[in-house]
Amino acid sequence: MIRPKLQWFALTGALLAWSMLGQQPTTSEPADLQVQFRSGTGSNRFRIGEVIPVEVLLSSPTANRYLEPCALFRETNFGFPQCRFFSRWSFTITSETGWVDYKKEFGGPQAGGGPTFEVPTHYLTTQPLIFSYVLTNRFRFDKPGEYTIHFQLDMGADDEETKAQAHPPGITVTREVVLQIVPADADWQKEIVRQGTEAWFQPSPRETNPPSQSLLDYKQAKLALCTLGTPETARVLAKGALPSYDEAERCLRRSPSLSAGIEEMRRLLVDPDIAVTPNFFSVLVKLNIEEFRRVGASVLTQDIVNTERDVLFRALPRKRGDAQVESLATVLRNPLRTELNGGGDAFDLPFPPEVITAAVDNFDRLPQQPRELLLEDGWVRIRSSLMLPAVRETAEASDGPALLRWLELDPAPATEFIRKEIVRPQPRFSSYYLRLPDASLPAQEKQIAANFAAFATLNDDRDLVHSASLLHRYATGAVLPAVLPFIDSKLVEWPCSIQVPVLAFLLKVSAGQAAPRVERVLGTSRTEVCTSRLLTTLGLLEPSPVLQRIALAQVEAGTSDAVDGAIYLKRHAPPELKATIWRELEQWQGRFVAGGAEKRWYRSAATSDDRVKHDLAMELTTTFEAAEGWVLTRDDEKQLDALLDQESLKALGCRFACGASLAIGPGPGRFTIVGNRHPTEEERDNARESMEYLNSSERLRYRINQYGCADLQTLKDKLLQFPAGSAFVFNPEDFSERDRKELVEIANFLAEHHYKVNVQGFLALNPPH
Repeated sequence: MIRPKLQWFALTGALLAWSMLGQQPTTSEPADLQVQFRSGTGSNRFRIGEVIPVEVLLSSPTANRYLEPCALFRETNFGFPQCRFFSRWSFTITSETGWVDYKKEFGGPQAGGGPTFEVPTHYLTTQPLIFSYVLTNRFRFDKPGEYTIHFQLDMGADDEETKAQAHPPGITVTREVVLQIVPADADWQKEIVRQGTEAWFQPSPRETNPPSQSLLDYKQAKLALCTLGTPETARVLAKGALPSYDEAERCLRRSPSLSAGIEEMRRLLVDPDIAVTPNFFSVLVKLNIEEFRRVGASVLTQDIVNTERDVLFRALPRKRGDAQVESLATVLRNPLRTELNGGGDAFDLPFPPEVITAAVDNFDRLPQQPRELLLEDGWVRIRSSLMLPAVRETAEASDGPALLRWLELDPAPATEFIRKEIVRPQPRFSSYYLRLPDASLPAQEKQIAANFAAFATLNDDRDLVHSASLLHRYATGAVLPAVLPFIDSKLVEWPCSIQVPVLAFLLKVSAGQAAPRVERVLGTSRTEVCTSRLLTTLGLLEPSPVLQRIALAQVEAGTSDAVDGAIYLKRHAPPELKATIWRELEQWQGRFVAGGAEKRWYRSAATSDDRVKHDLAMELTTTFEAAEGWVLTRDDEKQLDALLDQESLKALGCRFACGASLAIGPGPGRFTIVGNRHPTEEERDNARESMEYLNSSERLRYRINQYGCADLQTLKDKLLQFPAGSAFVFNPEDFSERDRKELVEIANFLAEHHYKVNVQGFLALNPPH
């Protein structure tokens, strides 16, 4: 809402302006509501390409009658204003040609996320409120002529009976103004370009409240340049896409001279001194698509990416210094991609050898972020023996992803390097990167234990995390006497990134030593995210009968770790625990229903104790119906149907297919295998950065109905629980030729166990390109 800061008009002046603009209220409007819609400059005459501000003035002599409009002209998509009456508004133009509407009619702000916030209720007074709007942010006028702009606004109105109501009734007001659009003279356009160019490429003045005149002038000059729409303006904005790509893209997308802007961007693409950033390149691609759309032609985005990337790559030898390296990084960020006939996501393909050679020659000059991308999620783009020198040198400088790529390209020397790193006094890598097939390293474990003990006395958590992960991965119970005193002296004090591998080591080598220490950590006050699911997290490294016993005890007692225990049991409980899980579910569901907890929950009046019962009952339900250790039978489903309300039961089925049965019948059935990527390096949350040893070494995870499988072995174990002779298909939206290795292995496994699957037929729908 915009309130007037300078009340420079009098009521008589406002009425005169109203009369001059020819506005008359409709006969259905109340007489005590004054509404004006007018030009914000005092003139209705504007040049083509000129910024056109308009204003709405609202007032009333009747006190506490008409609500001020809520969020009028608010166009941000962030946040949800909560208003007693939401004021919808719209503009329309009666002339049929000569103008362009940038977007559909507004129905108020379209929120896409963010917080809710209350907007206080205020009433109109005799003092007019001014609400300003830039019409040319919504419309573009391309031809001279007369245009009638209609404005419609819904407003809330109170009377004595409605003041207590949450939502008062509304009234609709309409106004119009006639604008004269005239040709623009060359001198005026030249001045707009001069001022706009100067503003666009200079630093923004400091933000102040109220804004300084220099800030207002700066913003006005940029807006005028964005609105002008001439070819010269488009060329300036093309250069502006280098420092301010979002703003430049928005302006160019609306410009009638888009082609001139694209032409200038293509010139900059090959300019020897221009560093082509990924953002600049992305804007060029998007504007190309917009140009095709304007002429009614269709084009694949990837075709445009390929064309512009190849042009940029051919220009690299002529680029100089940092411009060459930055432009190469942009090439490497825009890979070749497949186009799949059978559905699914497109995926990266390798670059041709000449691009990979350029990457190798300049690898140490590339910025850190593109280097990390290429060695991790973008490795398929440059995977080649040509990369061996670069990955070896980078790995030797303590880069984990590079070490894995070295191991992939040249296993023997990389393995020798790993063996040396495992016993390095100051370990530079965790067990996630120091991967050997050995279950243990008897010749090295004493040094591993000594390294752990040395860092356990220091305050360097990073090195101790690495040592602890190696202790778990490669040491045996032979070193337990050497490390246990250090573990006991520091266990509770350590962050969970150290506690987890240390406890996993104890679970691996000595159940008797592990149990009391896991319980000790569970009994301490913990604030870290990873320890709120300590049992589940330990299960990722070292599932154990010890953890199973502790998890079940937490569930039975309903402790603060009971939900964690239920999640652990879902993933690791053996079939013989199925009846026990059902018994616990019955008890906790009964406690949730008894005493009115369930009713309070659905009335949003639940107590903290109600929440504990609800959360545990829900998690135990999931544990029972989606366990990795068994499948739900029809009798099991009948039990759930009798225990749960129908809405909860339907919600369980909707996790994979609304209306589907949760049960697996006794005879052969037909089932779909769903696949998803494990989170990429960029997608993993910060909590995992210090716990990289928990990351999966596999690319995919799987699901069949409600059953999730974190890796290929878990999937195989689950498949054997389905009736013999069942048929399996692969979800076409999740798999493609990229996944051939995994698909063939799954298909062979199914065939060996007398299941049906047609993987070759599926892959034929998704051929390589």
